[in-house]
Amino acid sequence: MMLDNADKATPNRMLAGGEVLLLGGASKLSPIVGITPNPTVATSWATVDLTIDPASYLNGSAEEIAKLLSGPGPRPVRLVRTNAQPILLAYAQGCHALPPDLRDDVLYHERAAYVRDHAGFRSSLAAAMANRFADREPSPYPEASLYGGGFLSTEDARLSARWHASPWQDRPAIAAQFRDERLKAFANRLMLLEASQDMSPVAWQKGQAWLRERLTTEAAVPWLTLPMALRQVGELRAGLAEDEVGRRTHLDEIDRWLRQRSQYFQLAV
Repeated sequence: MMLDNADKATPNRMLAGGEVLLLGGASKLSPIVGITPNPTVATSWATVDLTIDPASYLNGSAEEIAKLLSGPGPRPVRLVRTNAQPILLAYAQGCHALPPDLRDDVLYHERAAYVRDHAGFRSSLAAAMANRFADREPSPYPEASLYGGGFLSTEDARLSARWHASPWQDRPAIAAQFRDERLKAFANRLMLLEASQDMSPVAWQKGQAWLRERLTTEAAVPWLTLPMALRQVGELRAGLAEDEVGRRTHLDEIDRWLRQRSQYFQLAV
């Protein structure tokens, strides 16, 4: 039964059906009902926990409902990732596993119907999800936009599979066909690191410039650069006691290696 949920179409269909379901968590099952798909993430569905009285949140504004998605304490609204094989089953299939005081299918069906029929709540919930990260600036770095930059197109997914199945010398031509700039960036990086001999001279030079900038930049970036590493070594060395000779020697070796790498990239300009 749970194997069926490996196909996201199954949980999507269950949540769209409007029936009372059971959602598995770390240690328990919770009665829920699907309310609306996430307008910004195709594989996410908003559900409500039917053990919580909907009167406590049903008439809230989009801003108030947004707080229910990540606030402390019991969360009446839960987001289910349908592409993550969720533990999702029909209420009748697992209600026997609920504590006796939570086996109230009549109450759950009443609440499910009440919430489903409340158009204002559905609208506010959809708005809350759509605006959840609206104030977050998009990242300029491909690796930081994997989840916020949208899903791959069918064509790019096909090309990606072909890229992985092809010899290195054929991959640059395939990568040039990607429409998603993230895929182009990752393909170029892998070529540089794994098969630079199969890159064109221009592509190799661009790759070297990218690597040099990535490792030597003084800008505040979300990865460890050579200048940042050298500063950290200095901070660690400054915190050593006089008798910590072994650690000081170890840090000196690290410092020397980092400076050699920095010098290498400076000479390569």
